[in-house]
Amino acid sequence: MLSCPSSLYQSHTTAILGPVFEHLQFRFQCSWSPVIGSGGLTTDATKPLFSINCADTANQLASIGVESWLIDYYARGGLFVGDLDSVTAEAMAEKTRVELTRTFADLIQNVSDR
Repeated sequence: MLSCPSSLYQSHTTAILGPVFEHLQFRFQCSWSPVIGSGGLTTDATKPLFSINCADTANQLASIGVESWLIDYYARGGLFVGDLDSVTAEAMAEKTRVELTRTFADLIQNVSDR
């Protein structure tokens, strides 16, 4: 993709990058909707999964379907924090959300500068 001539972008990279950007948009919506109060998820959906509540939450999510599971998974930053204390665990989930967004913004800025 990096060495693809610009005249072939439309025909060759759209099929690859289209689904990638659709997935990123879905992940951003899931990650940020509980924080900004949209999408029907509460801020409890952003609470990280600990060892104690992981099995119960996983069973509950598995019973409601794949898309609901992904929404909840991405709302938590895609993290399982195990036995960390709650302050560190929530900081990790927030850092993951912010870093994903920052990295995407850097990528877009880098591409638009060329």
